[in-house]
Amino acid sequence: MVEQNKRIISFDVMRVVAAFAVVFQHIGGQNWTDVFPSLEWEIRNIYVSFAQWSVPVFFMISGALFLSPSKPNNIKRLFGKNLLRIVYAFLFWSAIYVLYSDGLDTSLKIALISILKGPAHFWFMKVMIGIYLFVPILKCVVANQQVFRYLVLFSVITTFVVSPFFVHIGMFNEQWRVLMRNYYDGFGIISLEFISYFVLGYYLYTSSLRKRVKYFIYLSGILGLVGSALGTHICSHYMGLTFGYFYDDTHPFVMLVAVAVFVFAKEHCKTYSPSVRRAIVDLSNCSLGIYLVHPLFMFIMKDYFALDSSSYNPLFFILVFSTMIFILSYMLVKVVSYIPYLKRTVV
Repeated sequence: MVEQNKRIISFDVMRVVAAFAVVFQHIGGQNWTDVFPSLEWEIRNIYVSFAQWSVPVFFMISGALFLSPSKPNNIKRLFGKNLLRIVYAFLFWSAIYVLYSDGLDTSLKIALISILKGPAHFWFMKVMIGIYLFVPILKCVVANQQVFRYLVLFSVITTFVVSPFFVHIGMFNEQWRVLMRNYYDGFGIISLEFISYFVLGYYLYTSSLRKRVKYFIYLSGILGLVGSALGTHICSHYMGLTFGYFYDDTHPFVMLVAVAVFVFAKEHCKTYSPSVRRAIVDLSNCSLGIYLVHPLFMFIMKDYFALDSSSYNPLFFILVFSTMIFILSYMLVKVVSYIPYLKRTVV
């Protein structure tokens, strides 16, 4: 664990808020497709728009830390500590989810396959493993400023401009969609997807932004929020079903919000009293664990108490239920963090 006086507290703030946003997003999305069209669907659409930036910000924080020149390019440490920690946490909690859902009523072969596959939200862990494997290469790129800027520009354009362009242009016309998809596939541009957030996080953290640029970023973030919710509303009603593409983690609207949140926290979340700082760091240390375990409590509440975010008026209960799940997840993570050998699965 990093000592508090060596920590970048703005990153801790981002982790805490992002961890809650992940919980809020998943609970806001509960039963979302089932209630279309309705006032509840509209409420959930707006709520989800306020939380979709969370996972991209986790990638950006990791990029800012791992690509820093102060962090040595140590492949042995990368594999022996960082990657091993992710793999260990993945396998342990994946096994817990399999035991909860299937118990012992399944064959060993199927159980092992399910553990290796992991629950749906573990996609984040799989992507992080892939990105970690690229870290030694990215560190070499970062050392050359000109090449690094090219990588940032290339990854942002291919991920957030080119790829969405071909999706959007054929969104309402099957013939155009097939034509553009085939053309795009044959064009040979490879989207770097989540590596884009990784390098963008380091670029934004190490860049000194002018005041007007920061205001432009904040305004773009607000427009991204509105665009996600409004675009989802319009397209869903046009198609007659929930159309969630505007909430894709690599959609430009989501990217704009993630960048705005990252820059705002970097610029304004720097100074806190010692007691508040300790609380932030404590929650930050538990953020990964909260991400991993919170669906478990959602399942338990649904299966044993018939309770989910639709049980009461979602306008207020989504927030109440999210807070409840967040606190329960935090409590479990804290307990596990005191158990030898299991601590590495949550912090």
